[in-house]
Parts: sequence; structure tokens; C-alpha cells
Amino acid sequence: MAKTIKGRVQHPVYTAAALKAKNPVLLEGEIVYESDTTLHKVGDGVTPWNALAYARGGGFEDGIPAEQINQDSSHRFVTDAEKSAWNNKAAKDLSNVSIGKQFADNGYYKAPDGLMFQWGSFTANANKSGKTVYFPTTFAYTPYAVLTTPTQASDSPATVAVAFVLNKTTAYFTAKGVWANSGSQGYGQENYRYIAVGRWK
Repeated sequence: MAKTIKGRVQHPVYTAAALKAKNPVLLEGEIVYESDTTLHKVGDGVTPWNALAYARGGGFEDGIPAEQINQDSSHRFVTDAEKSAWNNKAAKDLSNVSIGKQFADNGYYKAPDGLMFQWGSFTANANKSGKTVYFPTTFAYTPYAVLTTPTQASDSPATVAVAFVLNKTTAYFTAKGVWANSGSQGYGQENYRYIAVGRWK
């Protein structure tokens, strides 16, 4: 009649440093664990500890090869460059983008792609030299587009006022205000609003 013997086996356990220093030759089939790494080796009766390979337990000790992982539309491998490019993309609401802006009577708005809008107001000079109008901030380049419109109402509906843009630099433009009414014309001091579109980078 067969007998069942109950018991437990305790394998030797030492630190990795202690085993490396001692470099023992394990008996064939002898199992020894490293207490601080939980790795273990199985002896062959010949090879010293330092030259003996660690025992493998499932094929995952060195990581799982990419070819053994099934990818789908929600789980795919990406390179560090691809991940960086995705992470650096602007959100739809631009909440993660640092945008230069100044919302005021004379202000500007810098878009992430380099486009910039500037706006403001000025009063024309009553002479042919024109009025120098400085932007709230400078453009990176010229040319840029400037559109002016009068804001001062005339007593006569037949009076027309316009501001011609004469010179443009990255920091300012010069505008000459003129008016015309029933065959008469001259340089005026009307009030104007402007909007300028260019690039900040």
C-alpha cells in the first residue's frame, strides 16, 4: 500500500552579492534563490554560479517580444518621435497652447501658426504728411495688410472720409485722412479704426 509523505521543501536563499562572491558549483538539479532579486538558478553539477544562467519561468524575464503581442485599433506600438509629435499637438480649444494676445482697444492676437491680427484707433492729421500709427506690438515682416474705416459721423450724409495707408514698417504705418463733399475736399481729422493682418514669426 502506497504511503503519502507530507512535507515542505526549503531551497537555499542568499543575496546576489553573496552568491557572486562565493561562486559555488550547484549540484545537478539543485535550486538556489537570490533573496534580494527573487531570481534563481538550477545547478548542473559543473558550471560555477557566475557562469550559470538564471532559470527561466514563462519566457517573460527579458520582456515580451513585439511580434508576440496582438495589436488592434486601440492598442498599437508607436515610436518616441510619434508619441512626442502627438503630445505636442494643439487641442481643439487651444487650451494647451501658449498664445500671445492683448484684448484691449488697441490690441493683438498671435495665432500658433505665426499669423497675427492687430487693431486700434487713431485720429488723422489735417495735413498731407499723414498720421504715424504705432502697433501694439511689431510684426515680424512686411508687407502686411491694413484696413481703415472712419468712426466719426458727419453732419452731411454726402461727406466721404477715407484714410490712405502711405508707408508701412514692422512697427507702424502712416495714414493720410481725406474727405470729400459736393466737389470740395481736404485733409481731415476724422477718427478711424484699423485692423492689420501679418505674421509675428
